[in-house]
Amino acid sequence: MAGIPLNTFRTVTTNPVSLNETIAYIATTGLTSIVLMAQAATIGLDAGLITFKHYRPQSSSNPQVGGQPIIGDTSTVIINSALVPPNDALVMLGGKLVLETFDYITVKSDQDGTLQAIFSILETANQ
Repeated sequence: MAGIPLNTFRTVTTNPVSLNETIAYIATTGLTSIVLMAQAATIGLDAGLITFKHYRPQSSSNPQVGGQPIIGDTSTVIINSALVPPNDALVMLGGKLVLETFDYITVKSDQDGTLQAIFSILETANQ
């Protein structure tokens, strides 16, 4: 029987992080995802501020990767306007973050072209 693998590791990058809050990753149908690592780094000569959030969607939501969060979805701020110094990086997650099906994560910067974010994610099939 062919199906989705039980465990799949993913690396998700947002380069650069936008001024607008943008959906970086969505746990899709049939998956529980665990964010193992979330990090932001400067890519220019300037420092930047980063915000990282988790969203639990309403049943009527249809979020899209690269899109904006849906009004009415429940958000939890994980890190809010944290400084990432020039030529440096910031660990945005102190432990693991479990995303249930359709949960999503977003990032936002205080200026365009200053920061990039990377996420290491384990996707587990709901069997």
